[in-house]
Amino acid sequence: ENQLTGFSFYLEGRAEFARQHPAQAREAFQQAAQSGVPDPIMALQVAADLLRMDAPACAQQILASQATASRTNRTYWETVFAAELALRQDPVALLEAATRAYQLDDCSARS
Repeated sequence: ENQLTGFSFYLEGRAEFARQHPAQAREAFQQAAQSGVPDPIMALQVAADLLRMDAPACAQQILASQATASRTNRTYWETVFAAELALRQDPVALLEAATRAYQLDDCSARS
């Protein structure tokens, strides 16, 4: 399977979102989340865009697939926090994301 399949679905969804076709956009975003985005940096950008397009569950799924590769990236944890906050389903995951982001924050490291 092509490694960019998930990214291709994301682009399709983004186009449908821009055309104001929310059902088609949501379907493409779900396919993107299921296929995954293999590159951690690309996955983070896709997840952030999905949050802006009101697809937090898809963003969360893409972020979860990058947890190991991104565990020391503060922006990753801030994006996870935003997804968990939008979903409002898992307070433990929300707290973990906030804690990790805080621990990786440059200001808290100097205190």
